[in-house]
Amino acid sequence: MNVFKLLVTAVLAGTAIYFITGLMAPLFVPQTNLSKSVDELLLEAQAQLGENSSKEINTYPDQTLNARNYDNITRNVAFTCAGSECCPFLENCTQNVGATPEIIRFFKNGKTTLSARCEKSESELHTCNVYVGKIPAQLKFMNVDAPVGTFQAGETITFNMVLFNTGEVDTTAVTARIQVWEKQFENGKEVEKISYENENNLGSISARKTTSTSLSAIPSNQGSYRIIIRASAENAGYVEDEYLLNVGGEIISTCAVDNDTPFEKKYDSFENVCREKRYCTGCGFAFECRNAWESVSTIPQGWYFDTQRGESTFTYILSPTTNGEC
Repeated sequence: MNVFKLLVTAVLAGTAIYFITGLMAPLFVPQTNLSKSVDELLLEAQAQLGENSSKEINTYPDQTLNARNYDNITRNVAFTCAGSECCPFLENCTQNVGATPEIIRFFKNGKTTLSARCEKSESELHTCNVYVGKIPAQLKFMNVDAPVGTFQAGETITFNMVLFNTGEVDTTAVTARIQVWEKQFENGKEVEKISYENENNLGSISARKTTSTSLSAIPSNQGSYRIIIRASAENAGYVEDEYLLNVGGEIISTCAVDNDTPFEKKYDSFENVCREKRYCTGCGFAFECRNAWESVSTIPQGWYFDTQRGESTFTYILSPTTNGEC
């Protein structure tokens, strides 16, 4: 074979290798399992209602998600854009991704953020939004200055707080509300009734910015009260803190974790998670028991405290399952 033929052969071989590697390269790029990512985010969001869970993913042309594939007996799912990097339509979209309430479609190679947030509806079904684009607006208490000391019936008690929008999108129509629940006895049973409620309209909070506000409560009688501080916005979920107040006493708690009783871990087939039961002593409410365990626990990534189930004597930690095994 002469030099010319060798040169031609080398050029043809190089060209073939170039095209083959160009075609095959995308097959070897690690691609995010989109469906698994969405399922994981929704599980996290259902365990922490009102709070946003986010994950950055790689995107590739023609990937499509359908919201109906994520509906089940516990939740209803809708898609939405977060930020201008996402088109709120699919036809003629010039961005990396487009989203309608039922479909997310990716048009280009790149990176974007998937987020999920769920709330419970009146029917007990979780209403979940999956966001694509930027991290959506999300409210968080940076600080709540809760009053301490001795109080009398009819005395005004003030909570000062700082609210933070942790998302990358502005939020509007923010409200902060205080509810005072009084413990009473009816027919020999302890019940709770709202004795006072007040709300502040705070307007908007820009992305990554804070605002301050104060809420006051006026307990009308001596006794025990549960106070709920809640901030919410239509496009930013919600955040809550709870406090116990004894009028004539202090905001106190005798709640403690019970390390003597063994944990109970079982598979929950309804939600497809492992449910670990941990016990408490001296707690008056379910949230007290949960908070007590949260303050002393370091749990692995992907594990979450169940904010919807539990009692004053126990709380649950949810963790992923492998084929129904815990």
